[in-house]
Amino acid sequence: MVFQHQASIKNSPLGTKDGPLADEVENFLIEAQDLGVSAGIKRMELVCSQFDSITPEIAYYLIDIDGFQQEIEEAQAWPQQKISKQNPALVILQKPTDSLLHLFVRILPYLRHIASLIPLVLTWLSLLVAANAYQQYIQDFPNKPRLSFLLL
Repeated sequence: MVFQHQASIKNSPLGTKDGPLADEVENFLIEAQDLGVSAGIKRMELVCSQFDSITPEIAYYLIDIDGFQQEIEEAQAWPQQKISKQNPALVILQKPTDSLLHLFVRILPYLRHIASLIPLVLTWLSLLVAANAYQQYIQDFPNKPRLSFLLL
């Protein structure tokens, strides 16, 4: 499949200001299109067409790198039907949409977020256990000097 907007990237404000970057963006968009990514390509084309009138922060927000990455990961795990480059009449059939790999890729970002909270939860649970043990210590030894449970 040939990238339909090759000339638009080279002739965009991005292409006039930074030709090598426009070439890299064009190559990236060709690869993304081969994977079947569409929304990320549209966002990237918008940024390229408005390159001279937006700030880098706005460009970063518009591209939505996390969304683009997820779109690419999903496309790699669950490819759409592709047209063979050698024989355009031949459609290459891919795995069905309900494959376990596709499901895993869809829930992986959520698992990553949950896993990042595990150290925090374990710390608070440890503090809870220590506070309860300290309270029990105070009840068992009421005549002992009272120190902070963090010092024990």
